[in-house]
Amino acid sequence: MRIVITEQQLSLIRELHGISEASRSWSNILLDIIKNDKNKQIVVFGNEYPEAYDMFPVDCFAIERTSFTGYDESKSGYREGRYVVYFYVSGVVTPVEINHELKHAFEDYNRISKGKTSLNNTKEAQQYFSGDFTKLMGTKEISGILPLFKKVLYDIYLTSKIEQSAYTDSVFDGWGGPIIMAIKSAIKGDSINSVRNLPKAFVDKEWKTFKEKVKILILDKFDDWESFLSWAEKIIKKRGNIALKKFLKVKYYKSTLDKKGTN
Repeated sequence: MRIVITEQQLSLIRELHGISEASRSWSNILLDIIKNDKNKQIVVFGNEYPEAYDMFPVDCFAIERTSFTGYDESKSGYREGRYVVYFYVSGVVTPVEINHELKHAFEDYNRISKGKTSLNNTKEAQQYFSGDFTKLMGTKEISGILPLFKKVLYDIYLTSKIEQSAYTDSVFDGWGGPIIMAIKSAIKGDSINSVRNLPKAFVDKEWKTFKEKVKILILDKFDDWESFLSWAEKIIKKRGNIALKKFLKVKYYKSTLDKKGTN
């Protein structure tokens, strides 16, 4: 007996796996505009695309060309009654990247439109990813400071609650291999052990410099790098194992869709 899956049922299955049809409704539209509009500042009005707007009602996308691609949760939200989403895009933007950032924007919209605090104001975001975090990860200004501490912070970011949902879309879109490999490395503690294997006097000096130059709230809770790494090890393993299970399920789910030719 052949089981026929309707598009509506497929949409529901994708939602259950965390793959939102609503957030992805803007993907092709934005990619096409970014490809063809060479201006540094791009504005997209949502009412010009009613089908996508009905699924994810963004009144305006404000897009700026920079050295990295990302969603700006600090600027996005309601402005004079209109919902605005701010994106930064690098030279070449892939569908995987745009779907990842759209998922962040969609989750933020669902929170803000219901009167909840934005992702930017959650405890996790404030503690781990505020201050100099973005500069540390994405700019030349301070990104060269002891890469090993930077890698530990990246593993916290990769396994965080905020990123799990968006990375689910990235796994679905074909980045499952690299993401799952990175998660497994984080759980094993590769970046943490790399720091621990260095001479203590050297790491003491670098930790002092790191704390002087990088201002992220979570770093203020630790006077020494040993206690910071012990804390990081626990949270990365706990959240990493949750993320790994989810990503493996999504990767398998996507492979079944590919075999059926229903993706």
